[in-house]
Amino acid sequence: MAHRRAEKSDLCTREDFKYCSVNDMQSILIVDNESIHIEEIALLFPGKNITFCHYNKIPDTTNYDLIILSGGSHYSVTQKPSHYKKELALIQNTKIPLV
Repeated sequence: MAHRRAEKSDLCTREDFKYCSVNDMQSILIVDNESIHIEEIALLFPGKNITFCHYNKIPDTTNYDLIILSGGSHYSVTQKPSHYKKELALIQNTKIPLV
């Protein structure tokens, strides 16, 4: 599959995300995995509409241009998959660019 550089008017999909500019993304969801650096992550995107959510209270994501998963150290995904059920489903099913 040949890749092309996305145009500003294009909806940025996972397949061509590496060609998209964060400047074109206005609405960003940050999924907080109990990171101590959650506010610093948001500071990387000045002027953007940032929404935070807890990893087990993920809202409908259809209106977001980008989803960011924060780091965390409270639980291991492999040891406590039930804690991350909603987040794992998001990772497996979203069409929105995910970082």
